[in-house]
Amino acid sequence: MSGLYMAVNDGKHFGSEIVFTYGPLGFLAWPQLWFSWLAVLAYVYSAAIYVAFVATLAWMLNRSLGLLGAALVGFLFLVTIPFLEQLPLLLAVGWSFAALRANRPAAAVTLLVVGAGLLCAIEPLVKLSVGPPVVLVCLLGLAGARANRRQWSAFVAIALGTFLCAWLLSGQALANLWDYLVNGASVITGYNEAMGFDDAPTWEAVAEAAFALGLVAVVTRADFRDSRARWFATALTAVAA
Repeated sequence: MSGLYMAVNDGKHFGSEIVFTYGPLGFLAWPQLWFSWLAVLAYVYSAAIYVAFVATLAWMLNRSLGLLGAALVGFLFLVTIPFLEQLPLLLAVGWSFAALRANRPAAAVTLLVVGAGLLCAIEPLVKLSVGPPVVLVCLLGLAGARANRRQWSAFVAIALGTFLCAWLLSGQALANLWDYLVNGASVITGYNEAMGFDDAPTWEAVAEAAFALGLVAVVTRADFRDSRARWFATALTAVAA
């Protein structure tokens, strides 16, 4: 993690000089004090993701548990899970569900457009194994919510504009973007081969698969706007699971 901070501080090029699971904004996932200005960015980003997730989770559970119960469940969820790197992915799912539900708030799609645009720009530069699923979940959410052309245009503009600005501000060169994508893809697609554990008990894999399928099954029973929203909600849940 210290290497991520030093690489950004020294202006190293990711994809050629640095080839890793994490990108030039990978330090945002690990708020630590190595360089003051980078630490401030990391703490602010982590806090923003944390608060946004808690607010989204409490709002979604409010109807069934009440505000106090929803806040308690959200608190227990966050304090009992020590590794919170997947919060951006869960946040993308939550915003997508809000836009797909039958009685969605008026600003739900706008929130998804803006929030998803920012997540799709930043998360692929944080970690290459988290960024692509975040992007896919957001795209499925917008498609299921029947976003219009103006909303799609705003999403693309926010995502691409923020992505390029973040890439350049982190000391990267446009010519180095291709190396980052190709060599990064080589790293994350080698996970299964390089990090496999042959002696892992079979029940663990069966339990995880059953949980994922159960989650998808639960989603199919939820109250969505129409069949299109239901199908896209099921698809994005499968991606996240």
